[in-house]
Amino acid sequence: MSGPKKRKVDGEGRVFNKEWTTRYFFTEVRSTAVSLICQEAIAVFKEYNISRHFATKHANYASKQSTQEREATAQRLAANLQAQQNFFHRQTSIQESSTRAGFLLAFELAKAIKPFSESEFLKECMVETVSLLCPETKGKFEKISLSRRTVTRRVELIDEDIVSTLNKKAGTFTLYSLALDESNDIKDTAQLLIFIRGINDSFEITEELLSMESLKGKTRGEDLKKRRKRIQDKVKEQNPEQDVIFLHCIIHQESLCKSVLQLNHVVDPVVKLVNFIRVRGLNHRQFVTLLEETDAGHQDLLYHSRVRWLSLGRVLQRVWELKEEISSFLELMGKSEEYSELSDVNWLCDFAFAVDIFSHLNELNVKLQGKDQFVHNMYTNVSAFKSKLILFSRQMSNKSFAHFPTLAVQKGTIQNTNKYCKSLDNCTTCTQM
Repeated sequence: MSGPKKRKVDGEGRVFNKEWTTRYFFTEVRSTAVSLICQEAIAVFKEYNISRHFATKHANYASKQSTQEREATAQRLAANLQAQQNFFHRQTSIQESSTRAGFLLAFELAKAIKPFSESEFLKECMVETVSLLCPETKGKFEKISLSRRTVTRRVELIDEDIVSTLNKKAGTFTLYSLALDESNDIKDTAQLLIFIRGINDSFEITEELLSMESLKGKTRGEDLKKRRKRIQDKVKEQNPEQDVIFLHCIIHQESLCKSVLQLNHVVDPVVKLVNFIRVRGLNHRQFVTLLEETDAGHQDLLYHSRVRWLSLGRVLQRVWELKEEISSFLELMGKSEEYSELSDVNWLCDFAFAVDIFSHLNELNVKLQGKDQFVHNMYTNVSAFKSKLILFSRQMSNKSFAHFPTLAVQKGTIQNTNKYCKSLDNCTTCTQM
């Protein structure tokens, strides 16, 4: 025979009796009976336990009061208890909000690559601003902890959380890809950036920086290729049936168009000219003053960065739009002969062609960048651009410059469009995928 079943309080369906409030000065707080007098809690809603507590510890409390007076006393005690709970809840809520705000500001400082010591200055600015706009909330902002040590610790916690979240997501990927890119930091140390992109069964895409590894010695393409071989061997070791597909960067293939366009005779003088004006402080100040006096459409020239070569398109456009002002400035400086290209009609035609074609390349590059890009969309954009190049070449051979507005300005001085057609044809070959 089985033994007697044990009683379970949860299964008895006991509820708090409202009459106990006036009789024993108890109330219900989160499924617990709490004394309104001493605020001790009794877990079980059982009259014997409640009455025993009242008789033992508060037997003479309100013993001479009438029923109505006891009800008023119970309501007053209940209101005091509720006020205390609201106060502690409000304090807890403020503390939680301050902590969340501290983590948010630490995250923004880390993303902006700002020194953590600036966090204290940031807090001072916030407190001073709030004291003017809404002084009643100044205390809340003063509670935000933004010391350098605190910010450092929170950034470390954020980093651990991001890594943990990424590892969990990576375990659900059905397909994933790794992207490797190499660049130099401010100390000229080569850094290999490894990005991961994966998709799960719900078709949710995750893109994140997986790791950054310092490279020592040479960082040639073949060195990165050796790393790629190690990845392939590691995957094969863990899963022999897994196929590893290697693709060269689509954007890099598109950037190769710059080399096949054969426009170095345009690019080099323009970069040299920009550096002459921008690098030397006196030259730069005088040139900016000239632009102000002549009411030019722009206030300065743009720098060209070799790391981001597509900035070259904007640099060429700006120099073209300011070529008259630049020529006047070179005459004032006695440098006209050194930059004689600006008076060469044939070179100006090539310059105009470069401005237009780089404008089209920049437009394509923008479409290839950004998050949540699918390879088939990138392939479609490149294929469409290839078709455009074929169209451009045909129009150019027929002396039509509908898609080359800058070159159209020089139409009367163009002697031969065949070289431009050839450049476009070479660019078409470069975008083969």
